[in-house]
Amino acid sequence: MLKVTIVNDEEVIRLVVEGRLVEPETSELLHTWLRARAADPRASIEVDLSGVTYADRAATESLATMNRQGARLIGTGVMTRALIDQAGRVCANHRAGPVDQQGRSK
Repeated sequence: MLKVTIVNDEEVIRLVVEGRLVEPETSELLHTWLRARAADPRASIEVDLSGVTYADRAATESLATMNRQGARLIGTGVMTRALIDQAGRVCANHRAGPVDQQGRSK
């Protein structure tokens, strides 16, 4: 089961993701992200992965796509940092800049 909570700050839309990130939930996360982008194209979007307990390869690819298109991946914990790192490697393989463990461009 996956839970995505949208938190709107002044200039940042944060998607707080909790649970297992696998299909079909990964598709729902992508749709939520696209809706957030459409709702306020000027806002920065952060995807907080601290509450993710598992992510499959398709989820990693989806997170890389979101990152390439401007979403900042953030989170704490060993598993989350590894997931962000893996998404960064996928970005690098697609010739878009990788992200560090705090979601910043390297």
